[in-house]
Amino acid sequence: SSRGRAQSRAGRVGGLRLGLDLRRADLAEQLPGRQQAPHRVRVVPGRVDPVISGYFHDMFYNIPNYATRAFETKVPVPLGMWRSVAASQNVFFLESFIDEMAAAAKMDPLAFRRAYLKDPRWIAALEKAAQMARYEEKRGPRRAVGLAAGRLFGSYVGTAIDAEIDESKTLKIHGIYAATDVGIALHPSNVKYQVIGAIQDGL
Repeated sequence: SSRGRAQSRAGRVGGLRLGLDLRRADLAEQLPGRQQAPHRVRVVPGRVDPVISGYFHDMFYNIPNYATRAFETKVPVPLGMWRSVAASQNVFFLESFIDEMAAAAKMDPLAFRRAYLKDPRWIAALEKAAQMARYEEKRGPRRAVGLAAGRLFGSYVGTAIDAEIDESKTLKIHGIYAATDVGIALHPSNVKYQVIGAIQDGL
């Protein structure tokens, strides 16, 4: 709390626009966002604020042309900081849009990510998660595997979710698979349960 008042997590609205040149396989993005900034965060013209625009100003996909814009909004509710900061929302925005980009390019989502991820550690983590989920295995028309890649504090994560929507439109998750490259893990069990906790928070 701050001065006796509880603090809320800041809200976030993001929008992404894409220009795709299939002749050259070049990508261009615009990534505008509107952030309710905590009192310790301010949008300063001409400066990058990693709390608001993290993952967008340091793009981990090989996209040659992209721009990031952020706008601060004022709300009467006291706002505070939170764990994972930009990663908790911006990776979701970006990875969801990567799937749309792959569809626009008529490419498999895993193949698309392989083509545009910069770092081989990302690719390895993503491919391991896809392997654990048996990504290449054919499934029914209502069942599929979704993929996502991310990085935070030097750790690389690939995640695959095997999910199905039945005829009653009920979502069923058959499995969630995560591969994490943290380098040298001094306490592997800590890493394991951090990842499990993050998956639970995401659900």
